[in-house]
Amino acid sequence: MLKTIPLLLTLLLFGLQLQSQNQPTPDEEMKSFVVRQDSSLPVVIYDQEYYDEALTLKKRGTVISTAGIGCIAIGSILFFQDNSYNNDLGGVLLLGGVVTSAIGIPQWITGSAKVNAYEEAQLKQQKKVSLNLEFTSNGLGLVMRL
Repeated sequence: MLKTIPLLLTLLLFGLQLQSQNQPTPDEEMKSFVVRQDSSLPVVIYDQEYYDEALTLKKRGTVISTAGIGCIAIGSILFFQDNSYNNDLGGVLLLGGVVTSAIGIPQWITGSAKVNAYEEAQLKQQKKVSLNLEFTSNGLGLVMRL
């Protein structure tokens, strides 16, 4: 009975993770940003909800990955001990840690990419106009970039 408890907890954790991974439909994905026309170029403006969801995904992935890596470490220690019960428990923890890490790492990466995209878009919005002294076809001059 004690051998099946870690296995059941691992399966429960795996099931909860699969349930929490809801994939947005294309319509929901379009709601995550607003496109505005400035002159002839489309500018993507991310809203605060997009950033909050991305940050939550990044944090969730970090926590799940860290828990998985901890399970891998503890499971490895228990697996290589001489006690038969510890071998079984260590194997279950090791397997659960690998599965949990496999779920958490992609969430962490996806959340980080979305957070970085949001922050990059915010920086581009702040840097709309620049005036530089550069060489032009007519010599040295002021160059304005929009």
